[in-house]
Amino acid sequence: MYCDFWAKDEKGCEICQCEELCQNHTCPKGTLCSSVTNRCDCEDFNCPPSYCPHGFETDENECEVCICKQPCVDCSTTTTTKKPGVLDRVKNWFKGKWGKFKKWGKIW
Repeated sequence: MYCDFWAKDEKGCEICQCEELCQNHTCPKGTLCSSVTNRCDCEDFNCPPSYCPHGFETDENECEVCICKQPCVDCSTTTTTKKPGVLDRVKNWFKGKWGKFKKWGKIW
């Protein structure tokens, strides 16, 4: 006999009987019982299209909500999340090249 999900006895052990999908499931608010996973999953995420570079916040059930995540909520004031500018990228490129030349000795 094949079952997608096996029923369990009162001790939580699987028994030779198929479990009815979403039977005896009480899902928290904001979740629904899924007939694919037979567990409580997040409801469909229907936020208006927006640009959230760090993704969306999640609720207590780890379901996404329509609020953009802040990039650095608990960071110290000295930390930055900005991308390196052109000058920083050029400096880093030269640092990488200089490291390769150093093994050959002084070049000037």
